[in-house]
Amino acid sequence: MNIKKNILILAFIGTTSLFSANLVEIEKVVDKINNTDDVIVKQELIIELNTEVEKLETKDAHKAQAIIDSKLIPTK
Repeated sequence: MNIKKNILILAFIGTTSLFSANLVEIEKVVDKINNTDDVIVKQELIIELNTEVEKLETKDAHKAQAIIDSKLIPTK
């Protein structure tokens, strides 16, 4: 019984860290977008950002959208 419980706990921790890693990756891409002045590079990074968001489940996509809304600086 103890082994099953430990495996379940480790699986939960692994899954949680996987989703948080994806959100961290989204934050990194947003920072890259904000820090570049090259329009072509920004377009490529936005495509990468959209790809990362599409990989997420619905509840994590909402968290990712909140990160994007709060951190992404609109271009002029």
